[in-house]
Formats: sequence, structure tokens, C-alpha cells
Amino acid sequence: MALSWIQRRLEKFYSIQPLPPVDHFMISTEEMKRFHPELMVRPQVVLKEDEGELSLAVHLGSEIVDRVREHGWSNLELHEFMTAAEEISHFLYLGYSATQDKQVSLLDVEVQAEIDKFLLALHYFPDDEEVITRLFERIHWREGLTKAEEWRYREANRLGLRMATWINQNVREGTMQSDTVEFLRLFYRMETTKRLSKVEKMKRI
Repeated sequence: MALSWIQRRLEKFYSIQPLPPVDHFMISTEEMKRFHPELMVRPQVVLKEDEGELSLAVHLGSEIVDRVREHGWSNLELHEFMTAAEEISHFLYLGYSATQDKQVSLLDVEVQAEIDKFLLALHYFPDDEEVITRLFERIHWREGLTKAEEWRYREANRLGLRMATWINQNVREGTMQSDTVEFLRLFYRMETTKRLSKVEKMKRI
């Protein structure tokens, strides 16, 4: 249950039907190497084939998983928390979209993760006055990215910052305004192109 805490919090916020707990979809580093030897071993969501069926699998790495299971989320630093939050966000958004027969783009998935990380940071690190700066400005791109990957991550960062800034303007004394919550729930359900267009036009919302 410890690992699915983030998942359940996001499901409740977006008012969506709960998926099976992400704990059941975690794979170890050894399994990651076996299922996808061509991929770099890092936190990520991948497709796993089991007896001819494809399913999502989440790799966070043993260090993060062990610390959460032993001590809970409070034992993680912000960057570790956000690493886990990003992959669980991917798992949830992809899983939800599959239940709705909703097609999503890789950029859309990354943008949603940026939004989810910020929402979780508002709750879990309420006293961090530099949370937007730390999440969206003090960042480092990992080595070995393709041009397409780097563009996607930079674009998701840009759009995520735009959305986070807007959300932050609608939080009063630690409480998000109800119409902002309703918009974010509607936004979660929109189709990909409309979602990305909405973020580009945040000032008009």
C-alpha cells in the first residue's frame, strides 16, 4: 500500500475510478534488464509481455522502493519523491486513458506528470517557497537523450511551468479554489490535442 499512496491521492483528486495498486506492477532492476535489455536502467514505465499479454510495468529502482516500503514517503528527499511521483503519474494516466479508449501522445503523458508532481509538491512540501523553481528551473537533462526526447522533455517542462504558475495563482492559504479543481479534473479527461492547446492559452482560462 505504501507505494500506491501517490496513486490513490491522484485518483481522489481527479475523481477517477481507482486502478489496481501500482505496487502490483513494480519490477526490479533484474526484471527490467531481462524484459528490456535494450533500455537504460533508470526509473521508467515500460510495457511487459507476460504469456502473450502486454501490461504496464513500473521500475523505480530498489533504493527508492525499499526506503518507501520501510519508512514511508516522508523519508525521501524532494528529487527522490518527484522521481517516484513522475513514474506513478505515467502509470496512472496511461492506465486511465486505456480504460477510456483515449489515445495520448508521449508529450501529453510528460505534461501530465509535470502537473501531478507540482500538485503533490503543494501538498507534501507546503513550506517550500521555491518549489516551482526547484521543479521547473533547477533541472538537469540526463545524458544520452535523443533530439526527440530532449525536445519532448523541454516542451513538457515549459508547459508544466505554465500550468503550475496558473495553479499557484489559484491557491489561497494552502487551499486550491474549487473551480480550479474542477478545471483540472475536466482537463485530465480531455483529448490530447485539446489539452496541449489549453495549456498554451492558459492566460485565457
